[in-house]
Amino acid sequence: MTLYALALTTGLSFLFLCLVFRPLEWAFPARPGQRFFRPAWWTDLCFLLGQYLIWNGLVFWPLAQFAGWIDGVMPTGFRAGVASQPWWAQAIEVVLLSDLCVYWGHRLQHNVGFL
Repeated sequence: MTLYALALTTGLSFLFLCLVFRPLEWAFPARPGQRFFRPAWWTDLCFLLGQYLIWNGLVFWPLAQFAGWIDGVMPTGFRAGVASQPWWAQAIEVVLLSDLCVYWGHRLQHNVGFL
């Protein structure tokens, strides 16, 4: 995957997140009356850039570089089993596994100083 393709897909996924979550923030505000650009918006932007762009890049770039090697290491029976599931079951599994990873990553951020 080229850097251009990675930047494009990251930008499109960020746009998707904005289109989904901004209306939800309007409909169900955590703090009614809070402005979009609150006083600490710069901190929010830095957190987004660090978490969303830099961290995702650090995860997805090696995955893209070692995709062939990962394909050789991953048992074909496991891959075939996952691929044979309905798309909705795969989607649920992805959401649950990613939430689990995000949860434990967040816990680590509170317990490990440099994170």
